[in-house]
Amino acid sequence: MRRAIIALLLFAMALLAGAGTAPGRGHASPGLAALETQVLTPEGRVIRLHFSVRAADEGEARAAAALALRSIVPGGRVITGGEGAAMAQHAPWGWPWAAAEIPVRVFYNPEDAVTGVGPDAIAGSMQQWSSAPGSAFAFEYAGFTDWKPSLHMTALPDGENTIAWVRMDCALGCVLGVTARDELTHEADIALNSNPQAGLGDGASGAADAHSVVLHELGHVAGLEHSCPGILRCTRAEEEAVMYYRYRGQKRTLRDDDIAGIAARYPRGPLPAPTPPVLPEEPAPPYEFAVTLRPGWNLVTLPGGPIASFIEDLPCAAAVYGWGQEGWATWVRGASPLLRASSSGQPDSAYWVLADGACEAALP
Repeated sequence: MRRAIIALLLFAMALLAGAGTAPGRGHASPGLAALETQVLTPEGRVIRLHFSVRAADEGEARAAAALALRSIVPGGRVITGGEGAAMAQHAPWGWPWAAAEIPVRVFYNPEDAVTGVGPDAIAGSMQQWSSAPGSAFAFEYAGFTDWKPSLHMTALPDGENTIAWVRMDCALGCVLGVTARDELTHEADIALNSNPQAGLGDGASGAADAHSVVLHELGHVAGLEHSCPGILRCTRAEEEAVMYYRYRGQKRTLRDDDIAGIAARYPRGPLPAPTPPVLPEEPAPPYEFAVTLRPGWNLVTLPGGPIASFIEDLPCAAAVYGWGQEGWATWVRGASPLLRASSSGQPDSAYWVLADGACEAALP
């Protein structure tokens, strides 16, 4: 028998009273019960289920859990039942995502979405978990898909993390959202209940806030348990957390306990040392002619262009003589331009320079 564990977590609200026998044992507090059980599917896969159900009493909560179980795992057989495990603060749920799997890409199927709930609720909830201070965890909103959450529909992975709307029976109680995680393939799906009796919406006029439910379910996708199981005395911070086991109205932003939990499960390492900025290279200076003159005649190479433009850098130069196409040309300091047969030099050409002293310069 192939043995693979898919862990499913249900954030549920029993809206109608019901009766019947449900798998598992549970603990109840006024208005809420938490139940946990394991089921063997007809395909031989072991499924662990964790229900958070709002009900008038434990019997009603079990009835709601039993109905949800029949919808999720048709033909499944209960193999164990037990108390919901006592979760300490920041307790993990199932396997963690590996660093190579982060950011976790999640697709959204808007088919049958309830009125007032759009993709912004999905993307916004992902961003909340992705921007938690001190945490290395992140989601990536991968856009729309037409795929359904396979872990809920067939109990088999399809390779895609999906959030989609699925109509679930509300005859005995209403499941708001179901999160499934496959331990073997590291896949996670969320099914939101599109049944109008579930009352999911924008949080107005008594509707349950779908944005808050998605934010809670994504915490389970990330691998977080409830902040407090209700067995022990919960702190105020745990009760205010998004990951509190009881739906308590609109919570669209993470609280301190949620941030501490995701940071504890995926701690961000020390920041790398800042990389020194890459400064632009200085442009290479134009080619320079190093000219050194000694008293008397000097045979040197001079740059091209007007001699008057660079000869001032050689104050000891009294005259310049060069050989051109028309014979010797001259430039004499202090002479009238009309008497200067050469006012421009040819680049890289040799010239005789008469110096009345010593001087040197680097000419462009």
